[in-house]
Amino acid sequence: MRQYFCEACSDKGCQHCNQLAQSRLAPALAAVGDPTEQANQALQTVELARTVPCTSAEEYVQCAKFLKQAQGQMSHYEAVRKRLGKPFLDTKREIDGWFKPITKAMSEVKQVLAGKLKAYDQRIEAERRAALAAVEQAHQQQNQPALDRAAAALAPPLPTVKGVHTRKRWTYRVVALNAVPRGFLMINDQAIRNAIKSGTREVPGLAI
Repeated sequence: MRQYFCEACSDKGCQHCNQLAQSRLAPALAAVGDPTEQANQALQTVELARTVPCTSAEEYVQCAKFLKQAQGQMSHYEAVRKRLGKPFLDTKREIDGWFKPITKAMSEVKQVLAGKLKAYDQRIEAERRAALAAVEQAHQQQNQPALDRAAAALAPPLPTVKGVHTRKRWTYRVVALNAVPRGFLMINDQAIRNAIKSGTREVPGLAI
């Protein structure tokens, strides 16, 4: 039997905790018996099903009866499982209901603060790019005063906060579809299947 973790004493083998678990599982054990023994019997039934011959009409009938019996047992255990699990599911739903407004509020807090950090990050990045462009322009013009001013305008690196980090995610947009290499293109599978269903039988490059 599985040992349950006791939060009160931090002991995996806590007898008090195990007794509580046994009392919760008592209805299930009374309904189906020892789970380990039942599982072993089920595995033996699997081996029996694999060895049952089905090469004649009589053996076919026996296999069909075996299947019907197995389906009946499966239905029985499924019904018992659902009946015994319902109180636990109801309790879980009730607990989830308690915490839902809390987790929803904290999720909103996370979104609000993450949005502020992202906006600041984007603003600093835009300022940095503008300053770098000004530095490059001043350098090309060999304008030392302008170069000094542009260099001074460069924003310092973002501060690092332990446990909080931002991630830069690169993306793309299509500017010239004909120039995109063939290896980056994808066939529209759904459009082709819809066309075939509509009666299309000839598509260049495809064998239907």
